[in-house]
Amino acid sequence: MSEALKGALIIGQSGGPSSVINSSAYGCIRTALDADCITKVYGAYHGIKGVLNDELLCMQIIEEGVLAIADGSNPRYIQEKLEFMLPASKKRSDKAGG
Repeated sequence: MSEALKGALIIGQSGGPSSVINSSAYGCIRTALDADCITKVYGAYHGIKGVLNDELLCMQIIEEGVLAIADGSNPRYIQEKLEFMLPASKKRSDKAGG
């Protein structure tokens, strides 16, 4: 018996947003986040250009932020929580003004 593949998913879309595209993207992202075989979900900023330029957004971080906002959490707490989830290479190095 073969083992199932396990790994990250990249979703990319180019063109302007529409309700159909947004709903389709949400369905794909939500299904992937709920799947045991998907370890992370990344959105490619500007479709294939984002993949080629390594401009990927971690959908788990975005989902956590949206849910925290919906729950009425303190914006500073949300920022600190989401920055903690970022890889070191993506964290802001300047703390001035923030």
